[in-house]
Amino acid sequence: MPVDALRKRAVYFDDAAVGAVSREDRFITKEGRVAGEGAYVKYEMWLRRMESAVAGLVGLSGSFFAARKSVCSEWDIHSPAISTPR
Repeated sequence: MPVDALRKRAVYFDDAAVGAVSREDRFITKEGRVAGEGAYVKYEMWLRRMESAVAGLVGLSGSFFAARKSVCSEWDIHSPAISTPR
C-alpha cells in the first residue's frame, strides 16, 4: 500500500455529502499487470459506479474502505438485513 494512501482517502471526506469511500480490489502480478479481473469483478465495479451516481452504495470493498463514524452509528450493523435508521 502506498505510504500516502490514508491521506489520499481522507481528502474525499472534505465533502460533507460523502459518507463512505471504497476502491477497486486489484491483484497485480510481479510484472505489474492486473490479474484475475473477470466478468464478475467488472460487473461489480460498474454496479458500484451506478449506485454512487444515485447517492447510494450497497457494498464496499473489504480490503480498503473508509466510512464516516456518523454513518456507521446510524445503522444496526449486526442485523443488516433488517436494519433501519435509528
